[in-house]
Amino acid sequence: MNDQKLDLILKKLESMENEQTEMKQTQTDIIKRLDNLESNTDTILKQVVKNSEDISTIKSTQQDIIEIVKRQENTINILARRSIDQEAEIKRIK
Repeated sequence: MNDQKLDLILKKLESMENEQTEMKQTQTDIIKRLDNLESNTDTILKQVVKNSEDISTIKSTQQDIIEIVKRQENTINILARRSIDQEAEIKRIK
């Protein structure tokens, strides 16, 4: 009877050791996944920073373009007025 109890205890111990090994493997897998997630997060954060910088540059460039277009519109308006005045002057001279 003692041998049976001992065998039972040994089997139970072996089962516990196997579970412990599985848990360690699971823990290792989780750590690897967390490391991977951390790496991905770093990559995403770097991209977000770059995108933010790019957006700032685009906004600045857009503002420069808006100012240039306004100046061009003013120039076109002045030239249009001159053209109208010149046409009127030509008609007056004829």
